[in-house]
Amino acid sequence: MLRFDVGKYSPTNERHIWILDTLGTTNEDLESIENSQEQP
Repeated sequence: MLRFDVGKYSPTNERHIWILDTLGTTNEDLESIENSQEQP
C-alpha cells in the first residue's frame, strides 16, 4: 500500500479502479490514508 501513498490515483481512470479493486482496497481505506496524511 505504500506505493499508493506516494503516487496519484484517479477515480475516473478505469485502470486505477481495477488495480484498487484487485487489491481489495475500499473507499474507506483511501479515506483513512488521506486522513492520516492530514494529521501532523
